Amino acid sequence: MSKRILVTGATGFLGGGVARIAAAAGWKVAALVRPQSLAQTPQEALVISGSLESPDWKAIEDFRPEVCVHCAWEVSPGHYNHSSRNDSLAKATIAFASELYKRGLRKFIGFGSCAEYESSSEALEENAPRRKHPDPYTEAKLKALDAIQECAPSPSAFAWMRVFYAYGPGEPLGKFISSTMQAFAKGETVTLMRAFDIVDYIHCSDVASAAICLAASNEGGIFNAGSGHPLSVRQVAEAIRNVCGRGIITEMPQNEQSSRFANIQRLGNLGWVPRCRLQDGLAEMWMHQALFNPQG
Repeated sequence: MSKRILVTGATGFLGGGVARIAAAAGWKVAALVRPQSLAQTPQEALVISGSLESPDWKAIEDFRPEVCVHCAWEVSPGHYNHSSRNDSLAKATIAFASELYKRGLRKFIGFGSCAEYESSSEALEENAPRRKHPDPYTEAKLKALDAIQECAPSPSAFAWMRVFYAYGPGEPLGKFISSTMQAFAKGETVTLMRAFDIVDYIHCSDVASAAICLAASNEGGIFNAGSGHPLSVRQVAEAIRNVCGRGIITEMPQNEQSSRFANIQRLGNLGWVPRCRLQDGLAEMWMHQALFNPQG
């Protein structure tokens, strides 16, 4: 029988890549999509109309998903961290996963983030300390993680992928890389508020391939999805400037440093490796988005 995967958030930045890479890997793909977003559904996916709060359970039963990759969440830059929707999304996610398990789902894969960890000068392993004072977004994600892990029928039936700093074509304007490219394209100066923070940028296609690797495996628990190559925010900005061919960078004074970069050994043990180097991913973004075209 064909492998079957249900993707939530398939009209979004990361979910769309999951749907496309799953289809390329031989999975039958269905996407849970709100009616107002149907036109944005990847062509590789069967559309199941509905939302987390009100899915079409008959259509889901007919599709018989083996795995669900849950990407849907509030992710609007500058808004998602403190959105009033975070708590309701956590509750809807927990109820959705619980119902899927009751209907025979083998595995539920949720997308978390590196913001669930405390800052550390060392590569973060999956058992690293959680943030003591999370923002509403992170608190809601952790709430969903704990509840779904508790209701999962077996340890292998649940995986939580902590995505580090995802970037790539189609990322929302307002994220650091897209907004920095836009500023350089306009000849504007970019002022870095936290130039010396350490980050770990991973291309969206590598995030998607990590999710599909987990979907095919019998392993559960928490997994880091990052590049494993830490850089300062200043170094990332300089890499963007190198791709754009122009740009002025200034810095604000910084009294403390935050550092989050991934130990990716757990995913590596499943045979996954990130394929896209930062400079290649940045060049792809610059060349394929008209907004950032240096000739524009």
